[in-house]
Amino acid sequence: MKGETSLELYRYWEGLRKGRDMPACDDFAMMDIYKIAPYLIMLDVVRGGDGSIRHLYRYVGTKIVEYRRKRGMTAPDHTGQFVDEASRYYSPESIANSYAQCTEEGTPLLAYGTFKTDVKVDLHERLSLPLGDGKGSVQRLAVCVYRPKDL
Repeated sequence: MKGETSLELYRYWEGLRKGRDMPACDDFAMMDIYKIAPYLIMLDVVRGGDGSIRHLYRYVGTKIVEYRRKRGMTAPDHTGQFVDEASRYYSPESIANSYAQCTEEGTPLLAYGTFKTDVKVDLHERLSLPLGDGKGSVQRLAVCVYRPKDL
């Protein structure tokens, strides 16, 4: 991990685990990490009766919204939308797959990718961390998106 915000989120998550595979959703408090909240995404895990898994945006930080606004997105805040339904310039498949993997395995997932704006192309880091129900089932994901410098 290279991102300061990713490291801060991971340390917070690790401190909440207390020997468990993952912290419980009730243990996680955004106010404890308010300084990095603009870079966070909180996703609810929605399970279908057929065993399917979808992820619903519960919270999208202001920096994430700003990144999307700078890319010219007409609806830059996707709070309340499913990952596979939110508008974007690329296929949501790789992100949806990474969230599904984190949910199914119940383990952290660190991914790197390229982002492009009108003025810059650079790497970004995406850390996804599972939050559970206290019984081992993932109920929510805490995600941090780190870019080397804000645009």
